[in-house]
Amino acid sequence: MSRLSHHALRDGWLLTDGTDGYSTSSIISAAWQLAQRLPPKPHVVNLFSDRHAFLIVLLAVAMRSGTLLLPSGTTRRALDDIQAFFPDSLLWLASDCSILNRPATEWISSADISDCLAQEASVSLEQMLAEFDSNSDVVMFTSGSTGLPKPVRKTWRELAAMGEQAIARFGWADVKPYVVATVPQQHMFGFETTMLWPLLSGAQVYNGRPLFPEDIQAAINAVDGREVWLISTPLHLRNLLDYGVELTVPRLNILSATAPLSEALARDLAMHLNARVFEVYGSTETASLASREPLHHPLWRLYDGYRLTQRGDCTELHIDALAQTHVLHDRLRLADADQFELLGRQSDLVKVAGKRASLEDLNRALLGIDGVEDATFWYDAASDRMHALVVSTCLEAARIKAALTPWMDPVFLPRRIHFVESLPRNAVGKLPQAALAELVAHLQEKLSCQRHA
Repeated sequence: MSRLSHHALRDGWLLTDGTDGYSTSSIISAAWQLAQRLPPKPHVVNLFSDRHAFLIVLLAVAMRSGTLLLPSGTTRRALDDIQAFFPDSLLWLASDCSILNRPATEWISSADISDCLAQEASVSLEQMLAEFDSNSDVVMFTSGSTGLPKPVRKTWRELAAMGEQAIARFGWADVKPYVVATVPQQHMFGFETTMLWPLLSGAQVYNGRPLFPEDIQAAINAVDGREVWLISTPLHLRNLLDYGVELTVPRLNILSATAPLSEALARDLAMHLNARVFEVYGSTETASLASREPLHHPLWRLYDGYRLTQRGDCTELHIDALAQTHVLHDRLRLADADQFELLGRQSDLVKVAGKRASLEDLNRALLGIDGVEDATFWYDAASDRMHALVVSTCLEAARIKAALTPWMDPVFLPRRIHFVESLPRNAVGKLPQAALAELVAHLQEKLSCQRHA
């Protein structure tokens, strides 16, 4: 925690709304106050949406050598998943949403956070930081976009080693940028960019999580002369362009993840927002491991100290600093020792009538149709054909099929197109398989009732 100690002594704002904020030392002090209220080695589910409250809990748990649990969502199902994995642990629930209060849990509320911020510490910052346990755990749950969510455990020591490589790639320690993010900190992408990297680099973070384009515009335009990084997803970035935001900052960088960023969207962002556009690639298991600037270099480049090896279709990632190896869930083509092309997920291939196609490619064609606001293909085993779920207020099924016809083999054209009001995407724009299956089952039941009416 030497980096954090340095930033605390410098005592600049760590989290701010542009006019007021929380200094590094105030966050550390509040975390220490909260740590005194926790038992040794607690299991704490951190659901705070306010970034300052989340960070205070994050540090407090590490000061008690505890385990921080970050679910894939804030639904009751997500909390049930956590309790199923940790049935014998007393869970502490940290949240600003009282409806999630559950039996057999202790509670950390927004009022507790405010109280800790208001108290005067009786020990020095050095003594507080000395209690930070770098071997304490952060457990994240995968999004469930390719199956059931599963827990991924990382120590702070491991997270810091990986974070240092990302910071070096983007130069945050030198620039100390201002970070505005539309993604939640419970997801690995949001955790890295709004918590871990700022703690290690001294970057400032916008305390809120702006989702509407006008709120993102206001958050960015409040920055005076500083380099800004907008951390977001393709879904949020498309909405930003459609709204027609006007940004006044002189230096804007956009960092996208969680879904492929199309070249057309990257080009529009660069042109209309006068921004440099970057992507990071990674997973909950590995954190980010590579980046690219798609308009200038389409290949992904590994962080320093990372290596890839392939055996058939299997690609392994080696992180030298941690002496760890991870099997990646994606198909990659290695261009050289440091660069690769991303081909899609191992589970991405669908087989229809004996032919194979990439689900990502099919979805890209569907989402590229003018007038389609959101959409996804899904495979119907009963008919051995693809179907599609589409959000659109101006298109008919025939027009969508006509637009898809030049781009795919006829066997992959959707047998039926279901128009829906929205898709059950999570906070970072992914489609959890359980939620998608639930929506499909509802639509099939509705069709069955209509046929028998």
